[in-house]
Amino acid sequence: MIGIYLDASKKIGTGHLQRCLQIYKSYLPKKVFFLTRSHFLKNLFSKKKLPYYFVTNEKRLNEFLTSKKIKVIIFDIVKFDLFLSKAFFKGKEIKKIFRVIIANTLNMKVKPDLVIFPAVTKFRSKSNKIFVGEKYAVLPKLPKKRKIKNINNIMISMGGSDPRKITLKTLEILKESNLLINLNIVIGSLSKIKDSEIKKILSGKKIKFSIFRKQKNLKKIMLNSDLLITNSGITKFEASLMRLPSIIIANDKETENNQVAFAQKKTSIYLGYFKTEKIKKLNKVIKTLKNNINKILIMQENCKNFLDHRGAFRIRQIIDKNFKRK
Repeated sequence: MIGIYLDASKKIGTGHLQRCLQIYKSYLPKKVFFLTRSHFLKNLFSKKKLPYYFVTNEKRLNEFLTSKKIKVIIFDIVKFDLFLSKAFFKGKEIKKIFRVIIANTLNMKVKPDLVIFPAVTKFRSKSNKIFVGEKYAVLPKLPKKRKIKNINNIMISMGGSDPRKITLKTLEILKESNLLINLNIVIGSLSKIKDSEIKKILSGKKIKFSIFRKQKNLKKIMLNSDLLITNSGITKFEASLMRLPSIIIANDKETENNQVAFAQKKTSIYLGYFKTEKIKKLNKVIKTLKNNINKILIMQENCKNFLDHRGAFRIRQIIDKNFKRK
């Protein structure tokens, strides 16, 4: 029996959820349970009729793990708070469970049996318990975009929640340009950004725009766009898999090195942390790409052998192999 522990909220976003759903599918028909303390996920799992356990306290959690004979738990969370550290990493019984972390950082206080760091990074692991690299990025099978002819349609997507409202900061910069472009603005399901805020910024400007609020439209929007402006999340991975070049604006300092490493694959341009002055170069970067289509075509060509949709399968292989060794 497999357990997948995750959280999601307006602050955290939904990237962890999308990744865990792919890992869940890779384990079927084996029995898999989601575990969470998120009321948002509780409602979502109920609606989708997915097997889950809502964690309320340590005692009941241990009873559940024992009754369901959970042998492996995969964690995909931002960080381990005091409750999670105690519940899953202290005590003789819990240590019998094989614990795997899909990590956002390698600086962690808890000591799992296995760590998978699905990021583009310069770090190279010397441990047989740590697996690093973009080949572990969990992505669905996606269609490929055709050769880009002009940069007319630009997609803006800052994840499921965009708590720092980087979308609006980006629009404030773009409105100062004289570029003849159409914006495909994607607002995540947990975002607090209102249509009225977007319209207020772009009102009276030459820029045309459409607002999308349904994540199921994402693939279609990407195929109809010539360039993506995104944040530190997983959308840039999906775009590169679809051969859509991107511009990255980091939403946190902790992952800046990962954004730089990602941009070195030359499928993206890293602009900087959203609070710095560097992001004001956005219009200049777009204008350069728009006036030199060969640059964007080179970025699109670099996408070809960069990523694939087998990350969830590779993660399962590693977990199964290492679990048997324990």
